Amino acid sequence: MVDTIAALIAEADRLAAHHRADAAATRLRRALAADGPGLEDRARLNVALARSLLAARDGEAALDAVCAAMVIDLPDVLPALAAVLDRMAPAQVQGAMRLVRHRAAAGLTGAARADVLVLSGRHSLRMAEGFAAFSSAADPEQERRFAALAVEDLTEALEVPQPVAVREMLARARGLAGDWQGAAELWARIAAEDKGPTARAQQAQALRQLGDLWGAAAAYEQYLGGGMVDDAGDAALALAEIWQDLGEPARALAPARLALAQARAAMDPAQAGLAGGLLGRLLVTTGTEAEARQVLREALPLLAAEWGDSDAATRAAAALLAGLSDPA
Repeated sequence: MVDTIAALIAEADRLAAHHRADAAATRLRRALAADGPGLEDRARLNVALARSLLAARDGEAALDAVCAAMVIDLPDVLPALAAVLDRMAPAQVQGAMRLVRHRAAAGLTGAARADVLVLSGRHSLRMAEGFAAFSSAADPEQERRFAALAVEDLTEALEVPQPVAVREMLARARGLAGDWQGAAELWARIAAEDKGPTARAQQAQALRQLGDLWGAAAAYEQYLGGGMVDDAGDAALALAEIWQDLGEPARALAPARLALAQARAAMDPAQAGLAGGLLGRLLVTTGTEAEARQVLREALPLLAAEWGDSDAATRAAAALLAGLSDPA
């Protein structure tokens, strides 16, 4: 019977892969309706049925098949169950995925256990990113909760060697969980291995989220050191603002100039207004009035167009410009 069930499942998977998912589901349902299969074989058949139903785009029936498979606590089907759930809308299968994860943690070891933890971690990360990405569903508490679940699962999964994509998911999860320092450190290790710009940019973004001088400066240097000058504008503006707040306007000038140059190059009037307003303020403070006047005259209409005349940044730029004496 085991060989027969295995052959039936293999044939059903073959049919589904060749755009005959309905035929595969029909065969599996006939087998489940028969008296022959035992409980464990029924669990395996239901997992295969869920795959076929997903291929046929019948998500509701696929979830029913998943639930039927989970009636029996059979460890060897857990990776396949997690793979099926991973293909479904995360919000619809939260409970099922967590149950599969807990059973895998208790009943599996090695690579099979890690495979389930990776899929469970990805599920939780998707949930966290969903709460972070959409303003209508924004919920920082839920975002951090699901991100923490993802961190737990992905960290455990890395006890078995994993591809870089798993470490990238862990880095994203750490950031969403509020551990930007840990995220930046992991992105740095990933960047050291793959030498590509994406990990460097992610590291810089994580560093910026620290919100302090060290993080802003490290992010700024990461962009410049990685040859990503074109992407350094936000980091440069953040660093300039922090230096200004710390009473070090001279140190803020270089990143403020870079931020303005990048905003102009990107034809981003909102960013150019902010960077120009900041640079103008720094130039006034450091006594470079002629350049300050020119920069502020360019920034003021941009600020007014983006945020209005009553905005604090607009009013500050206007006051600075009004206070400068006209050249003789």
